[in-house]
Amino acid sequence: MDPTPHKTVFLNNLQLLGFHARDHAIGLYEHVVFDENMFSHANNVKAFIATSHFLFTKLNPRRARRVFQTCWPIVEFRRQSREYVTAAFRWLEDLRRDNCLMPNDLVLRKSLFEDCRGQKMETIMMALSTYVLQGKVENLYSKMASTSAMPPIRLLGKDAYRPTSKYAMKKELEVTLVRSQINCRCD
Repeated sequence: MDPTPHKTVFLNNLQLLGFHARDHAIGLYEHVVFDENMFSHANNVKAFIATSHFLFTKLNPRRARRVFQTCWPIVEFRRQSREYVTAAFRWLEDLRRDNCLMPNDLVLRKSLFEDCRGQKMETIMMALSTYVLQGKVENLYSKMASTSAMPPIRLLGKDAYRPTSKYAMKKELEVTLVRSQINCRCD
């Protein structure tokens, strides 16, 4: 079985979290192509800014407003983009220091964020998006655990799926997340 590349996991995570390129490819970002190769195209910094802001906002909306208050939304790209990248880098450093980002040997260097290009950037964004998605899944599970109703889940490309129990659903979600992380570490 071929391991799933980091960029594929990242793009899938974005989609599962509700990121829609049509909503983000506007204004300064209208020429950004949000696809698996977004960190290989031109406008890599813009792709990083748009996707990371989406992820940070999903992770902690209040902190995102506070951290990026002077540089979001970006109006003056040269100045504010540098300010945004610096703030985002600090937040990522905090997450790495708290062992929130996998793999544990994740490399974070400020220089990687100058052009936001390549496999290391894909790995960073995969790690961030996986962490955010895990948090959303855990939050959803804890909300569902407090109720007795089990809503149907629509898996990509499949009919509605209704788990037999909360435990079965949690186990299936955990297995899926672990498999995606294992496949990513094989690269």
